[in-house]
Amino acid sequence: MIVFAPDKWLAARHSGRWYGLVRTVFIVLKTGKPYQEPIRPQLTEKQRNRKAERLSREVGQLGFEVTLKPKTAQPSFIFVTELGIEN
Repeated sequence: MIVFAPDKWLAARHSGRWYGLVRTVFIVLKTGKPYQEPIRPQLTEKQRNRKAERLSREVGQLGFEVTLKPKTAQPSFIFVTELGIEN
């Protein structure tokens, strides 16, 4: 019987991505359930604004000028006539 404990094996020297991958594989093999992508909660308006400001500061530090403006709402569907497809 092989006992595999990735938390103890990699505790001192995990490097982000590898640790996450090994841990995910371990959990899938342990539970026998297929992998499911984690569901991330929607950001609040305050969180969205803070993230946008932080990212614009980072891009500004790289030497770019950044202007933030809200995105206009896009339709969630496309009519077939808009694609140029005719019967």
